[in-house]
Amino acid sequence: MTDLNLKLTDINGKSQTLANLTMLFEPGFIFVPAGRDLGDFMPVVNEVYKTLGSASLVCSIVVTLPIEQTKEVTAQFKEDLHDIKIFVDPKGELAQSLGVTKLPSFVHLGINGIEVSKVQGWSIQSWQTALDKSAKYLKWTSPQLLGNRKLPKPFFTSIA
Repeated sequence: MTDLNLKLTDINGKSQTLANLTMLFEPGFIFVPAGRDLGDFMPVVNEVYKTLGSASLVCSIVVTLPIEQTKEVTAQFKEDLHDIKIFVDPKGELAQSLGVTKLPSFVHLGINGIEVSKVQGWSIQSWQTALDKSAKYLKWTSPQLLGNRKLPKPFFTSIA
């Protein structure tokens, strides 16, 4: 069960509850691996942001590291991140609340925290299916991952 009282902290140290976030917006959390894998995964983040970010989905990246380490890891991708909000989850509390055990993952929550779609680990087909479900729910165009040659090969890492 999603804990709507959970406090989310962004990369600037500002906190808000998940309840506050889902009261006004529908968050799309993209849990990303840190390090080299983040760079490989940026085309996916950008495609999701570019397409579903135009709907009512607020795309956010979640990094399972403390603030300072997250700043270091994401600094090199500043241009690619546009104005995507970055949350830190060093203790894995948000991941646990949303049932995320593998990276990368995507979780779309509707208003009031109801799960719309979720996918864990990376495979183009499984992500496309989850994103199609979100797009249908939002009555919007789905990001097109199939056929994109910039995307990484299938992989996953477990959350420690």
